[in-house]
Amino acid sequence: METISSIHSRERAPSSVLKKNAPAAESSEAPGDRFTPHQPEIEAPAYSAASVRLQFQTAARLPSPPEASLQPRLDEDEAREVKRLQERDRYVRIHEGRHAAALGAYAGAVHYNYEAGPDRRLYAVGGYTEVNTMPAPTPEAAAAKARIIRNAALAPGAVSGTDFMVATSAANMERMAMDSQPA
Repeated sequence: METISSIHSRERAPSSVLKKNAPAAESSEAPGDRFTPHQPEIEAPAYSAASVRLQFQTAARLPSPPEASLQPRLDEDEAREVKRLQERDRYVRIHEGRHAAALGAYAGAVHYNYEAGPDRRLYAVGGYTEVNTMPAPTPEAAAAKARIIRNAALAPGAVSGTDFMVATSAANMERMAMDSQPA
């Protein structure tokens, strides 16, 4: 493990200082006359990327005092509206996340439609997940892809009208792929 002393020496000290055992022929000074900064050998703390990321995410969640003071005071109706928007946001994100998870490699970006609440925050109130509909190389692969798309459209449980239309289109794609297979 690298120590603070070795890191500090490498980054800041001139190369002549780092040569502790340099021959006397290089300079007119005697080896004992050279100035060598003494720094205690302290081990550098080991930070992993995960711990730094966790610290950053934790810090990002804590509101700073000025930010907290800028939050408007909400009356009962506004508080109910915020609660409704929070529930809708959670539902939409879970719903679209289930589509994306079921699509696997065929999932594209997830897009959300936002609405501003009385607390000046944005809440997801709708959304959609892009689907890779590029043709598959074989009829069998096309049928398998269509089945995955159909199952993903029906995955969230509470199927919307759009989800139902996508599932129907995927079923038609599967039927066409199966019909195009040689007998």
